[in-house]
Amino acid sequence: MKKQGILIAVLFTFISSLATAQFKYPGAGIILTNGSSYEVSDVDYYNGLLGVYLENQFDVGKKWNLVPGLAFYLPNKESESQTNFMALNLDLHYVSNPNRKTNVYLFGGAHVAGWWIKDEYYSVLLGQRDINELKISPALNAGAGVRFPIAYKVKFDIRAKLIVGMHTQIVANAGVLFNLSDR
Repeated sequence: MKKQGILIAVLFTFISSLATAQFKYPGAGIILTNGSSYEVSDVDYYNGLLGVYLENQFDVGKKWNLVPGLAFYLPNKESESQTNFMALNLDLHYVSNPNRKTNVYLFGGAHVAGWWIKDEYYSVLLGQRDINELKISPALNAGAGVRFPIAYKVKFDIRAKLIVGMHTQIVANAGVLFNLSDR
């Protein structure tokens, strides 16, 4: 697990330094998923369906953007258990029409989910259950989106993606991007 984290950090740094990475748009918004589960000790724990995300967008060419992002989901509480879920994404966006106000884009990238599962209870049949675990789940994602201006140097961004890995999910994001560049 430590090696995966180091690999992701090195990859992110390498790609960022290769890009003529001009900081373009920081953004934030809401995220909605169809949900997924993680099995621990023969019990399924489900992630929350609604969350918030933060991201930054870097230009790496006229039609390409590198977009690292972090999503936090509301905890899912079921009786005595609680499942916290967050995701780290590193996506590459291909913008088909970068010179227009409204941009349509396709993207793909890496997705790393973190599941923190806490469960404590006593059952006559099962005995004492005491789980406090952090699980990491890497995956790939692909999707499409559109962004358009809603105010001076502010764009509305909406997209959908499919995450394929140990826990396949469909995710939709809606949020705003702020233009901090001079153009």
